[in-house]
Order: sequence, then C-alpha cells, then structure tokens
Amino acid sequence: MPGLYAKSVRLDVLFDDGESWNDIEMQVQKQPYLPLRGRYYHAAMDINQLHAGADYTELRPSFIIFICTFDYYEMEEPIYFFEKYDVKKSLPYGDGTFTIILNTTCPIEKVPNPLKEFFGYVRSQETEGNDPFIGQIHQMVAELNGRKEIEQIMTLEEELDVRYSIGKKEGLAEGREEGKKDAASDTARKMKVDGLNAEVISKYTGLSIEEIEKI
Repeated sequence: MPGLYAKSVRLDVLFDDGESWNDIEMQVQKQPYLPLRGRYYHAAMDINQLHAGADYTELRPSFIIFICTFDYYEMEEPIYFFEKYDVKKSLPYGDGTFTIILNTTCPIEKVPNPLKEFFGYVRSQETEGNDPFIGQIHQMVAELNGRKEIEQIMTLEEELDVRYSIGKKEGLAEGREEGKKDAASDTARKMKVDGLNAEVISKYTGLSIEEIEKI
C-alpha cells in the first residue's frame, strides 16, 4: 500500500527545538501497549539529554506525539493530551513530560481548524489545499517511498521484530513447561521417599515410569 500506510516508510521524527525534545510517531495499527511505548520513549529521550554528572535541571520538557489512524480511547476526540498530576488535588507533578495522541479518524467537525488539512492528508494521502507544510510532507513521503534501500532496511527490521516476538513467546512457553516438569520431579522424589510405587507416582505427577526410575 503506497503513501503513509506503506510498511516500508516511517514518519517517526525526533527533534530538539532548543526548548524541548519532541518525538513524533506514526501509528497505523492499534496496539494495547501504546502508553507503555510512550513511557519508554520519554525515558530514552531523558537518558539522551542527561549525561553523567549533569544536573537534573538540564532536563528539558519532552513531548511524545502519536499520530494514530485509529481512535485509541474510542471517544471520538481528535486530541488526547496527558501529563502527570495528583488526581485528588488536580496538582501537576511538574516533571515536564507530555504525551499527545492524535486520532485522525475522529468526526471532521471536531477537528481543530489548524489540524484539518493535516488530518485530511493522513486519511486520504492526497494534498487537497495549498498548505505549504502539507505539501512538504507529501513531497518527503513520495521521495522516501521511491528509495529501495529504505524499503529493504524496514522490511528487514520488521522481520527481525516478528522473529523476536515469536522467539520470546516460544521461550516463555518452554520455560513454563520446564517449570512444570521440575515441580513434577520434586513431587515424584518426595513420593518415592515416602515409599509410593512408580505407578501411583506416575498417575499423580504425569511423569513416565522411566522418568520416575531415573529420579
């Protein structure tokens, strides 16, 4: 699929405007851990800002902006803006971290005027107005879509991500099975000490007669 939704193209942008650190992330798939990704990105930017021996006051505000082609909170709002605060006193925590989630699928009448053309572009992937900023984005996307090396890099990265996820799941499943087997072996060992025969032990632990005899 061409344009913004092409898997080989990323619009992720990290930039320092002199006053704050800003990370813009394009999201085309709804994932349950989106807020946790925001937490990780904030931490990564802080680590990049603060070098060993530096004072905490050197940390500048950080903004994570997720541009989503879905409504993560399903409230039909165009913008969800988050910062930390005391929920009982409505007191801001004051650590300078902010997370913004844009819902480009919200009803058009709810979209603030400054964002209407951009939301429209994300939806249609076409430039309908004369906004120079939207035109610049469109040109950059077109250029990136035509670069084969980026497509190859992104395809490889996606494949590695998938393999990692599968390997992690397989590892967890294998670990659970090993844990069950270790517990069964411990139980069988105790049952043997108490003088129970192998058939009874096998019935209650699920271990084979051969496995029990080796314990």
